[in-house]
Amino acid sequence: MEKVSIKIADILLKKHYIEESMYNVYQYGMQMALEIGFSFITSIVICCLWGKIVEGIIFFAVFIPLRSFLGGFHMKGYMACYICSCVTLIIVLGLSSLAPDYFVSWPILVISIAVIFFEAKKECVQSEDGKHFYPIICLFILVILIMSAVLTALGSFSLLFLLACTNGLVAASKLLERIQEISMVK
Repeated sequence: MEKVSIKIADILLKKHYIEESMYNVYQYGMQMALEIGFSFITSIVICCLWGKIVEGIIFFAVFIPLRSFLGGFHMKGYMACYICSCVTLIIVLGLSSLAPDYFVSWPILVISIAVIFFEAKKECVQSEDGKHFYPIICLFILVILIMSAVLTALGSFSLLFLLACTNGLVAASKLLERIQEISMVK
């Protein structure tokens, strides 16, 4: 995507649509837009081909805000991230088809939410930036718990398991980020 964004920025610069001083900003912005857009379109295609549009919406409605506010493990390059994201989406959507009873989903949900809560608390204590995100994450955790209770009451165990797996993924990603930070310090 970087090469494509460079070519686009070069064309915009040659045609005087952008100033040379803003070249890097436009190039980076286009690269991010292309990468996010390509990943988003691929995710939609995966959900549509598999007939799991509702599951995809729930997955992204939980995953994107939590990862945006909490962070987590990141791959080194775009292609590795793209492939890992697609495989992860496919695995989580596939796991939701298993639809185990609530006594499988709730422990996963409770443990992952506890990890998310404590990691958010740790972020809040460690940085000034994290302080304004902490109430948002707590509110989001409350919404997830309410959604989980409603899904349990409705007997929608596949969506409950999807929610549990998504939270588990976010928690695991945050723990992997911590492990990566510790290994980089050593």
